Amino acid sequence: MSASGNTDVLLNASGASATLSNSSLLSNGNGIQNSGTLTVQNSTLAGNGDALRSGGANVDVLQCTFVSNTNALLISNGTLNVMSSTISGNGGGIKNTNFKGAGTFTVQNTISTSNGTNLSGSLSSTSAYNFIGGDARSAGLDTYPNGFPRLHNNGGPTLTVGLVTGSPAIDAANPSITSGTDQRGTGFARVIGGRADIGAFELDAANPFFPPTSLVVTTLADEDNGTSDSSKGSGTSLREAINAANALGGATITFDSGVFGSRQTIALGAGPLPDITGDVAINAPDAGVEVDGSGGVRIVTIAGGRTRLSHLTLSNASVGVQNNSTLLFLNGSMSANGTGLVNANGATASVQNSLVQSNGVGINNLGSLTIGAMSASNNTDAVLNRAGAGATIQTSTFVSNGNGIQNGGTLTLQNSTLAGNGDALRNNGSGALASLTQNTFVSNTGALLNRGGTLNVLSNTVAGNGGGLVNDSGTFNVRNTISASNGTNVSGTLASNTFNLLNVTAQVAGLDTYGNGFPRLASNGGPTATVALISGSPAINAGDPAITGGTDQRGFSRVVGGQSDVGAFEAGGTTAQSAPSAAPKKRSPSAPVS
Repeated sequence: MSASGNTDVLLNASGASATLSNSSLLSNGNGIQNSGTLTVQNSTLAGNGDALRSGGANVDVLQCTFVSNTNALLISNGTLNVMSSTISGNGGGIKNTNFKGAGTFTVQNTISTSNGTNLSGSLSSTSAYNFIGGDARSAGLDTYPNGFPRLHNNGGPTLTVGLVTGSPAIDAANPSITSGTDQRGTGFARVIGGRADIGAFELDAANPFFPPTSLVVTTLADEDNGTSDSSKGSGTSLREAINAANALGGATITFDSGVFGSRQTIALGAGPLPDITGDVAINAPDAGVEVDGSGGVRIVTIAGGRTRLSHLTLSNASVGVQNNSTLLFLNGSMSANGTGLVNANGATASVQNSLVQSNGVGINNLGSLTIGAMSASNNTDAVLNRAGAGATIQTSTFVSNGNGIQNGGTLTLQNSTLAGNGDALRNNGSGALASLTQNTFVSNTGALLNRGGTLNVLSNTVAGNGGGLVNDSGTFNVRNTISASNGTNVSGTLASNTFNLLNVTAQVAGLDTYGNGFPRLASNGGPTATVALISGSPAINAGDPAITGGTDQRGFSRVVGGQSDVGAFEAGGTTAQSAPSAAPKKRSPSAPVS
């Protein structure tokens, strides 16, 4: 199950029982409130208010990941067992608020680090094999440059936080754990190297995104001498390294620091690179390596296995990457291509902390797509999410594209900013379902256009666009949202319209504006630009009272002063945790317009 934008996802009453498996609970007011018997396993809870709150009840949490929640585990009374979980980057980690009676509070093989409070309250005497305290880096978690835990697609049905080489959590769990899988499930063994790792994630030298280093590119030449022997020809080319990795069934490809100590370009002259068929990681240095398609070829196809592409720029091609299997594209760029990424039907792709710019189509998704901290600009269409496909986009920026997102499938858009585009979001067709939570839309020709689908809008700020909320046909639900100073603020019928501030100017709505009254899109903290509320705004403390926790678009406290504000921005909010860094900043629209 994937749940987002709900006030509460699951209420499990006294005497009831529930099991939640392989699920993602993202950006809800609260995740789970439990008074009965509950098992949560192999699931990720992120960006919620209280991820799991339980009192006088019995709870088992097995191999779960908790990131960016106001509180991860908030327990009073009853029995709690936490096993092999990762809890990081939350306001509160494990909080035993009122423990009494004969219950037990047991934590084993679990990481709790980089939380506002890692542990509050007492644990049972059988709690052991944990890493509690310190920060995410000292625990050896995969992090953003600012040290915030990096939640992304490491394989499996849910996002996880990986371990990095040298982590003290590796091979440090209870030795009685001898089999099974980690949170990611089939294909990801629980015990690697003779002993399980602490936390929800097991680092494997043969993991598709962290395979053993074995091949080094030593030349800019695009050649194939039938061998990866660097003494032949000009050295080991990228083409030769991929062929060798396929023959090995999987490998990590890196780049010689003497040749690639600064940013370099490999121009393809021999057609597309070989299809990748095994588990392959291509890790360019931080300075980056550009692979130039020389004006037309498809650069690479992921034909099988699982592939990680890191710090690569794919440019000047008909298609940057054709993914028919599983892909993680990380810290890279797709630029000046016909299409940057084609994610095929049945394929899984994750694009994280990357630039997508100046393509005909940035990403054409027919499968399952996850995007985080992406900056998309100057594309004809930034993202096409086709009928039957599914996409989740978080903490991303869409600026100056012909169109931002066109959705015909299932789309979740959270904590993102779309500015200066044609249509920022177009929801097309009876099968289109889009859920938008805490986003900002400014200076677009059209902000939100629904044509026959279902569009659910919660806590968004829509201001200074040609068209604001436009429902040509279908179902359009709007809650806790501002639509102000648009050419047309609302057009068509809204199926539900509660706790909104609509059909006013930006100044009347109390938005931060330029001198001419145009909404000011600015860096107000967090990974994306937002439009702030000013003192005295009628949106302050006027939001839905059912919203009782979580964060605003920036990752700042959602409820200040007893009741949430209307829109994507919470006035007076303070950061509950460090927000991850976004991709390199793109410019805001050059308007103001009058």
